[in-house]
Amino acid sequence: MRSFAFPVAALAFIIATHGAVVVTGGSMEPTLSAGDLCIYRRTASVRPGQVVVFEREGAGLVVHRAVTVGLRGEVRSKGDANESADRELVVPERVCGPVMLALPIGWLAHR
Repeated sequence: MRSFAFPVAALAFIIATHGAVVVTGGSMEPTLSAGDLCIYRRTASVRPGQVVVFEREGAGLVVHRAVTVGLRGEVRSKGDANESADRELVVPERVCGPVMLALPIGWLAHR
């Protein structure tokens, strides 16, 4: 029974401190493609240049790049494939966290 303690504790920690989202659009091409699985660390603290996950009212979770981060933690975001930055600032309460790992699993859906 003791051999399961560490893996179970590690899995519980990862679930509590990280989240996952699947990319559904093309706004982050070529960095991310539809179907990619993004693992993010749950924190509102992000830096410019990081790919971040945030909540957008009416759209659910969005994966875009942080262009700027204001003094109060508000984020100006932009999809890599988009011409211009998003109009609305993302307030810190809506920031889920930076993407730590992206797995290109979308190709599985096309086979």
